Amino acid sequence: MFIRTHSNPSSLCEVGDEDKSTGSNPWPGDSSAETAHRRMKLCTFAYMLVLTLVLSASFATQSPVPCAACKHETAMLIPNLPSTIRAACGKPLPGGGTCQVERRKNFYKCKRPECGQYSRGNATSKVEDCIHRHKEHIQGPFENPTVLSSLHRKTRP
Repeated sequence: MFIRTHSNPSSLCEVGDEDKSTGSNPWPGDSSAETAHRRMKLCTFAYMLVLTLVLSASFATQSPVPCAACKHETAMLIPNLPSTIRAACGKPLPGGGTCQVERRKNFYKCKRPECGQYSRGNATSKVEDCIHRHKEHIQGPFENPTVLSSLHRKTRP
């Protein structure tokens, strides 16, 4: 009994009676059942490795967050913006007014065709004085020229 490995994924682990390519057992001293068992373990390990890589890549992709304008979970982070864009937190405080602690900001664009609006939110950080999770709908014209130029670059075909 043997397991044939091929580059064709549908026949990656075929089990047969003997190894016709070499005519001998690749693991001397082992019975053909032990050899088949070892190859099956190797094949199972290869499948698990490929599955792990595929799943980890899919989880590394960005997931949508709630849009500050339409409230649907369709806002995506705008990539490649400088991480130095800072502004006041803006979270409404219980006693009135808003939090004025300067925070690093992330910018989002809603992917719904009906909305398509922009939002900005406080970037998560453990070193800043303010821990508010606040996101707000923003409308153009944008005041920060770096953000404005980056947004226009992303919307061009």
